[in-house]
Amino acid sequence: MRHLFRNALLCAVLMASASALKAQSRHTFANPLDVVVGNERAVRGGEPVVIIFEDDYFLFVSHRRGYWYSPDFRNWTYVDAPGYPAGVVSVVEMDGQLIGCSMNNRNVYRAIDPRKGEWEKIGELSSDRYGDANMFVDDDGRLYMYFGWSQIMPFQVVELDKETFKEKGEPVPLFWSDIKNHGFEVRKPEDVIYSIFNGRRDYGPEELPWIEGPYMIKHNGKYYLQYAAIGLEFISYSHGVYVADNPMGPFTYSEHNPLTFKTSGFQVGAGHGSTFHDKKGNLWTICMIPAQYGEGGRGSELAIYPTAVDKQGVMYSNTAYGDYPQFYPDERKVGGVDNYVDWKLLSVGKKAIVSSTFENYAPGQALDEDFKTCWVAATLPWTLATRQPFEPYSLTGTT
Repeated sequence: MRHLFRNALLCAVLMASASALKAQSRHTFANPLDVVVGNERAVRGGEPVVIIFEDDYFLFVSHRRGYWYSPDFRNWTYVDAPGYPAGVVSVVEMDGQLIGCSMNNRNVYRAIDPRKGEWEKIGELSSDRYGDANMFVDDDGRLYMYFGWSQIMPFQVVELDKETFKEKGEPVPLFWSDIKNHGFEVRKPEDVIYSIFNGRRDYGPEELPWIEGPYMIKHNGKYYLQYAAIGLEFISYSHGVYVADNPMGPFTYSEHNPLTFKTSGFQVGAGHGSTFHDKKGNLWTICMIPAQYGEGGRGSELAIYPTAVDKQGVMYSNTAYGDYPQFYPDERKVGGVDNYVDWKLLSVGKKAIVSSTFENYAPGQALDEDFKTCWVAATLPWTLATRQPFEPYSLTGTT
């Protein structure tokens, strides 16, 4: 078994609290979470989907013909799956089997043996224009397709035939973006982390948001349709949710939106993921977040937040101190979203003594809680030009 999640931040900072001894016997993690395979560098952790199948957690991310499974959400096994859909995927359990597809692709697949990576094509969808396709199987066994990935088009839903995977009617529009009433959906230039336009144009003062990533989950008889806004390149990338009594709608905007929203700390952004029940029945929301690696400095990592539904049926998450240590699902208490260890960050803003410094990569940038900055030793400048991984040579904190 291999550890899937690796967190570099905890290697560079010191955490302490009066409750540290109590927490030593429990298992903790901290966002952001890097997705790794063996000894490879961190890979893109985009558009994550988590489901429980045959008593194991399965984690699927985009653009990779492979995935992970775990009995406890701590120890993970990676599975190569050449016949798996890849792309931006949707995977559901239907009639005791895993069924998968990907956005803007007609092909539908079934897992013959998901732990061995064996999949086969079993059908074709009616369309190859299901942007960010999300399949959902209701308690009565009926199959639905939710889709939406646009600045101008709405989220839509259509019921599918379980045998042929063809549409059983016309797609139904559900909702559009609404910047006049939903402030977190506004795209502001000052919130841009990196531009996706590569100099072709600037961001306007208030552009229409990009809404994407539909994900449906049913809880206590209510249908919660999650969506992401406004784009991975924004610090305010986040999740909202609409609620209905029927999988086809009508859907009502949740009074607690945004569901996940984080614009401060070392880890920022919280969009395009999924919400799932753990083995204890607690809810979690796993998100795609921006990362300062990848081609052009654009990458993505994962973050996971405790989520719950209150007595009025309102879904909410806790992202405060979201990059501080918290307990794994099997050790989180049942109910509510208070899951954080009472440890405090001691290193932020402190002075540091280093062996050397390369150009403007000052030591203070290792301790500023900004994921876009770092300290680099002068003895390793070649790593910047070749984009190879580097390790700090020597850094000593001072009080």
